[in-house]
Amino acid sequence: MQILILLVAFAFILDVVRCDASEIGSVYIKTHHGTYITTDPGHNARVYQSDSAGDSERFTVLKLDDGRYAFRTNHGTYLRAIDDGSVNTHDSMDSWGKFEKVEVDGKMAFITTHKTYLTAEEGAGAPIKADRSVMDAEQRFDFERA
Repeated sequence: MQILILLVAFAFILDVVRCDASEIGSVYIKTHHGTYITTDPGHNARVYQSDSAGDSERFTVLKLDDGRYAFRTNHGTYLRAIDDGSVNTHDSMDSWGKFEKVEVDGKMAFITTHKTYLTAEEGAGAPIKADRSVMDAEQRFDFERA
């Protein structure tokens, strides 16, 4: 029984840690409002909007083998969408940190594991959310090379 538990735990750890990704590059993620997605350092850090692009607004985009995308912050954490509609960072990439990309009118939208869209409301200082099931302008983003 103990061996079975260890095997299950090991398989879970492999699933969380395994990246199976190719690095696309370093970008700033620009919102509909002309702001940039930014994060504070650390695990469970907030994700919000900034007026300018600098080190904390830089993300490495990873294209996963299953066709989805992940975003590694400049702090070494990963963006993830929580099932309550909030967005924060995590020390490792898990299923909540994988996003499907949809291209519309030259912009990109990102669908979460929970079938909601990453959303940028209001402007600088406002949180990035993942609580909308319909795509509009606030769910569309651009990449700028960092």
